[in-house]
Amino acid sequence: MRAWLVCVGVVFTSVVAVAAPGAGDRYKAAARLVAEDDNEKALVLVDEGLAIAPKDLQLLGLKGTVLLKMRDYTGALAAYQAYLDAGASGANRREAQKIVNNLRAVKSTFVEIAIANGPATVYLDSKTQGAFCTAAPSCKKPLLPGEYKVIAERPGFERWTRRVSIENGKTAKVAITLGEKPSLLTVRVTQPGARITIDDKPYDAPITIAGGAHKIVVSLAGHATARLDAAAHEGKPIELEVALAPLVPIQVEPRGAELMLDDKPVTIEDGGIAIPAGPHVLVARAKGFRDGRTAIPAERAADYKVAVELARVGAMLELRNAPHGARVVVDGKTLGTAPLAQPIEIAPGAHLLELKIDGYRPYRTTNTFATEQTVKLDVGKLRRDSRRRTYLVGAATGVMLVTGAAFSLAALGRESAYDDRARRAGVTADDPLLQDMQSAGERYSLLADVGFGLGIVGIGVTTYFFLREGRGESEGSLHFDVGPTGAVASGRF
Repeated sequence: MRAWLVCVGVVFTSVVAVAAPGAGDRYKAAARLVAEDDNEKALVLVDEGLAIAPKDLQLLGLKGTVLLKMRDYTGALAAYQAYLDAGASGANRREAQKIVNNLRAVKSTFVEIAIANGPATVYLDSKTQGAFCTAAPSCKKPLLPGEYKVIAERPGFERWTRRVSIENGKTAKVAITLGEKPSLLTVRVTQPGARITIDDKPYDAPITIAGGAHKIVVSLAGHATARLDAAAHEGKPIELEVALAPLVPIQVEPRGAELMLDDKPVTIEDGGIAIPAGPHVLVARAKGFRDGRTAIPAERAADYKVAVELARVGAMLELRNAPHGARVVVDGKTLGTAPLAQPIEIAPGAHLLELKIDGYRPYRTTNTFATEQTVKLDVGKLRRDSRRRTYLVGAATGVMLVTGAAFSLAALGRESAYDDRARRAGVTADDPLLQDMQSAGERYSLLADVGFGLGIVGIGVTTYFFLREGRGESEGSLHFDVGPTGAVASGRF
């Protein structure tokens, strides 16, 4: 029916009456273009003529024919209906009416073409008849019932064709997925002798690969393996230039540490890492260790090696109840002063820990500290670092002893004077002066005894304070957080 419509339209327009004045030249030029299948230019001339003579039967009939050839069935229906309305008569009218009746099917008959990876140009039956539509990603157009060959083309993709039957009064849906054309892949490696694989298959010369993503691996002894992703699209050639980086020997402690070269992950391969030319910074990280930074110079000798040894994260010490200015000393080195802005880190192992406070005896303890351990130091009773009472009592004792000695000497002097006077002639026992000397000697002797007695007591008290005051250590306790219960190590001296 489609071929009949086109043929009838051509014959039909050839027997139409002479075109209206002013539009004849355009009709003749358009008819020549139709004969040459230059339908789009012909349609332009026809429209120009109809602008001059809207009811020109000759131009209206030619327009219907052009639109039929272009598969614009809706436009052709309107053109032939306009032809009838313009007053066509006789056999021409009957033929036009038949065409209109057949074309009415396009009001309810459609084809819907969807292209998953469009846009693509769609043709029906033959490319010589011009494009039917552009699916971007789909197109829907009215169509006469029948069987068609659908052709879809897009640059860089394989041509898609399939025959489709269009039923009257229905919409036929055509789903299309275009396949990309294969691409020519060329891989060039700066270092000779490298092994190349494409999707795990050996490569030794330029090959054609299917569209899509592909894995390329380039390896060579003493060099870092290069892994590349190649995406083939639309049949475009792919050329890859690969320069393998030499491996620099590296030793890392602990093993398994994460390595970052200029903030990008790097892995150890055959005992080395790839380091491009120029200066770089290598950062190593491992759980339980402090980050290590290694500056890599731009100029490197042929035997240059990288050695990284990370330090373990120590125990973190916190102070509780420590007075302002208390100093934390570990193995003789001051690490912090209270109040602490942040916990003090103590390296794993056995250490002498001291808390020193001006005016007080220190707290001392030796303990073994572990990695990533929280330790809390509670300060208990502080002992003053002073012998003031010892000094005071000792001074008083000295005064008493000196006083006792002085009175003892005075008593001895009075005794000697008493003896001298008592031997004089004429001096009797009731001599008043002699009795005064005796009373003074006894009084001085008593005071000397009191002084010496207080001195002896003072010596005992002084000895007690000397042995007790300003000695020993302040009290405290260490709490080690180990597991859910924790462990406590206390020190009291």
